[in-house]
Amino acid sequence: PFDPDGARAGGLTVGLAIRALFNLPHATHLMQSLQGSALGPGDALWRESLEYSIAGNLQATLDEFGHLLVESRGGGDPADSTETLARTAAAMVEAISLRTTTSAASFFDVNPDQAVETERKKLRTRFAIPFVKGQSDENKEVERVEHVRTAFNSPFWPFVLTSTSVGQEGLDFHLYCHAVVHWNLPANPVDLEQREGRVHRYKNHAVRRNLAQAHGRTALRNRDIGDGDAIWDELFELGVSEKKAGQSELWPFWLFTPEREEDAFKIERHVMAMGLSRDEARLQSLLKSLVLYRSVLGQPRQEDLVTALEKTHIDDLEAFGRRTQIDLSPPPASNDSPG
Repeated sequence: PFDPDGARAGGLTVGLAIRALFNLPHATHLMQSLQGSALGPGDALWRESLEYSIAGNLQATLDEFGHLLVESRGGGDPADSTETLARTAAAMVEAISLRTTTSAASFFDVNPDQAVETERKKLRTRFAIPFVKGQSDENKEVERVEHVRTAFNSPFWPFVLTSTSVGQEGLDFHLYCHAVVHWNLPANPVDLEQREGRVHRYKNHAVRRNLAQAHGRTALRNRDIGDGDAIWDELFELGVSEKKAGQSELWPFWLFTPEREEDAFKIERHVMAMGLSRDEARLQSLLKSLVLYRSVLGQPRQEDLVTALEKTHIDDLEAFGRRTQIDLSPPPASNDSPG
């Protein structure tokens, strides 16, 4: 049953967190810059914040975020809406209330004597932050890292996350990110797949953007605007309805492309490799190995098997992958099945 008191309490806590966010000096300045206005003596910040929220459709942003949180956080017992509302509101507040972090950067300059001078400065960062443990108490380190991951998996800042290899396996960053920038290339295709797999997950950002582009207007006609996250249930139902016979069960929750594939949002791979560099040449070899790696998923000692296959002359790796793949999807339901 719906709990109106729990909904009001959760809405209040989220609203107070958003108000605190808008009260931050950098948020106020950015908000006014985007609106092309500046507060005068008689202006009210609350009015500027309200106009900004309406222009950016903050309500739809929170509806989408709430839909994702209920599933990604487990959502509690679906029959107990009080618990679900409280958990969702707490997760929103946690994401919104991330504090700034401090990073160190080295600045180089050449003095009149042609000597290189180095100055190390600390910078407070908000919109792009590192996903690393600091040097403080161990418990605080873990808390900070988890808080950063929660905030990055939200529509609020930070919008860029830098990470060492600690973030390339076992963690999900897919709720509001579909681009991975490789500062350097991993040594094997397993690590490359693991890195990009962090954003290629269930109901990932690219899939939702494609669904909204293809069926957004239809979903809004089928559901009332006040239905909130039910709009996203409708969108995925529309995606399921157009699944073709024999299509993978990953459709449309992991994979979805609109009719015009050239307009589709995709998982983006960006490699920071300069032209004619070693990394540029190594990338092509790594991508070929990636095809082989995907062909041996689930096999023991995958890296050894990929190495052995690389030594075998294979003209067409894509054709080889199609020949050797195993379809693990469940068989279609039979109309003759008992019951």
